[in-house]
Amino acid sequence: MESIASKYEEGIEVEGKRVGGYEVVFPLEIEGRTWGLALLFSVDPENGELTSKFNFAYDVEKLKLGENPTWRHVKEIQASDTEDGRILQITFELTDYDQTARVKWASGELTHYKVLPGELLESIMKEFLSRDYFSEPQLEGDATKGSMTMRVVKNIREYLTWYNDAAHGFGDHAKGVAGNIVGDAFFLRKFKDRFGIQGELIIDKEGQNLDVLYFDEFSIDGKKILWCSEWKSTYSEETDLSSRLAEAKTELMKRVDLVKDKVELPDYGYAFAIRIAESYVKILWERVKIP
Repeated sequence: MESIASKYEEGIEVEGKRVGGYEVVFPLEIEGRTWGLALLFSVDPENGELTSKFNFAYDVEKLKLGENPTWRHVKEIQASDTEDGRILQITFELTDYDQTARVKWASGELTHYKVLPGELLESIMKEFLSRDYFSEPQLEGDATKGSMTMRVVKNIREYLTWYNDAAHGFGDHAKGVAGNIVGDAFFLRKFKDRFGIQGELIIDKEGQNLDVLYFDEFSIDGKKILWCSEWKSTYSEETDLSSRLAEAKTELMKRVDLVKDKVELPDYGYAFAIRIAESYVKILWERVKIP
């Protein structure tokens, strides 16, 4: 990787003497934009020792305009190998939380790597579910139709780190599966009796509804499906959650039509829509008659 800019930093002093430092910028050409890592060598003004650190920016193209990019201090850099390339994870500080950018090397090109189900998603969600973020659920409605809201009241900075990573770094399937996993863990498993759920719930963690994964989430006993649902997710405040619920109802009936001759279906299924936001999680649900 070749550097595109370097400069001598003069504004560093030790015991009143100007000692300076040196910064080298390495570009990451990502889908029409230039991200960048800057490596800064300098002298620690407190003890005079040579130190080094990385900074990260999404807007390194500003250098070409004679402007300064928005640099963020890098806390950690990790690399891992997947079937379709090498992944570099760069975790950096924002004002109130940390965020992770992911870059993929494949076929000599760099791309913004979006997490897919079955790859990094499982470990990310396992870590997320082990944390304590939310208030007690506030429920409205009954088993036929209603809503649930949980506020983020604990470990807020840590939650925002995860939220920003998910909202900007997950692919569409990963966002959908992650929303399903959050709803399952913090809602459905707590209120199984309310929805008449029998047996163990099964989540389609690939987000593809393939093979025997008849619905986004279901329980099954032999050839009989005892309970089934479809989920739609959004990570945006601007998206109408009711419209996502309508999409879930439509998708549920499509799945019913595909499998009704293969398995014995229940009388009802459920449509869910989940909004994962910066400060809360909200779920809408509606029971749907299966003809």
